[in-house]
Amino acid sequence: MSETSEVVEVPKRYKLSNQEFAKERITVIKEEVRALRASHPEVLSFCMFGSMATGTVKPESDIDGYLFVDAAKAAAARNLNPAAIVETQKSEETGTPTTYFTEAVAAEYLLPLKEALKAKLSLSDEQVRHIRSRPISREIIDQQIESCLEQMRELERYKLAIAEFELNDPFDKPGYTEEEIQAYWASRPKHPPLPDVGTNLSAMFHLDIGGE
Repeated sequence: MSETSEVVEVPKRYKLSNQEFAKERITVIKEEVRALRASHPEVLSFCMFGSMATGTVKPESDIDGYLFVDAAKAAAARNLNPAAIVETQKSEETGTPTTYFTEAVAAEYLLPLKEALKAKLSLSDEQVRHIRSRPISREIIDQQIESCLEQMRELERYKLAIAEFELNDPFDKPGYTEEEIQAYWASRPKHPPLPDVGTNLSAMFHLDIGGE
């Protein structure tokens, strides 16, 4: 590093509260995720976000997070094809796929975890409502990466279309009426949605609690 180089401090992405109730929550979450993994080895980790991960948690705050489960192992444990225990939905806005467990399979993982946290931490149903499950596998990862890449390619196609559109702008060119110019600009290509990877991937980059 040269003498003129400056050290740039980047704010921490996560901050845990020092309050005793918050520390207890973290401890119990870790214990319960590990207990769940003991009976369900396909459980990978609990990725937490929200006030619990930003140091702003209060006693009445809820717990936000995703319980990640290996979809292939979850299916094998049930002697089923992975397609039988998951369903994929696409965003109407971006077309981004997000894969979920079927309701029955999700409940097998979430209910024991939620009930244990409610009992040990004296939490309400509302305070554990935003604990959700997400299946993950190589196939799901590949699918969502390809979706994101296609959205990026669509954005590049839009940039090329806009460049061509502006190059052919009839403004100040002879032979075009004001109405024709307005109609031309009304046909301007629409900007596509910005690339998005969906929660199966983006949620993995939250604070890992109880993972190995």
